[in-house]
Amino acid sequence: ISTAQQWMEFVNGDAAALANNGTNDIVNITADLDFTGIEYATATDFKGVVNGNNKTFKNIKASTPLFKNVTSVKDLTLDATCSFTTTTSNTLASVAETSRGLISNVTNNATVTLTTADIDTYVVGGIVVYAYGDIENSTNKAAVKVATNAPKSGVVGGLVAYTEAKVNSSVNMGNV
Repeated sequence: ISTAQQWMEFVNGDAAALANNGTNDIVNITADLDFTGIEYATATDFKGVVNGNNKTFKNIKASTPLFKNVTSVKDLTLDATCSFTTTTSNTLASVAETSRGLISNVTNNATVTLTTADIDTYVVGGIVVYAYGDIENSTNKAAVKVATNAPKSGVVGGLVAYTEAKVNSSVNMGNV
């Protein structure tokens, strides 16, 4: 994948098709992708590996993460021109709501903001909301914010909000 348009074609079609083929599919990002003027839609499920090849996503403005469910993402950066903001959901992150495999060498510079008065609980992470696979060598450098009008309960994490796996050699440098 070498353009934002190709990525959106993957998100809107191939990700769902590939999700049915198991966990051996690999999607390679071969260039920095600029999403200026593109309405971002989240990939529902991808059971393979997204290899960012040390490339950067720019100018994503979304109310949901890159993926609802993903197996593995590696070597990818979201730059500070990206932002993830919702007023309608009780979960939010930049890369995935749920990861089931390895998140490795992922850097998030995109602000993650959940703002709502209509929920009782929330779960927000800088990179992943729920991690059931390991996270390694990853960094969140952006703010992770929750703004509510009334006392609520929730979990907010710089890298991940909830994990049942290991977090190794990773750091949160953003305000939470």
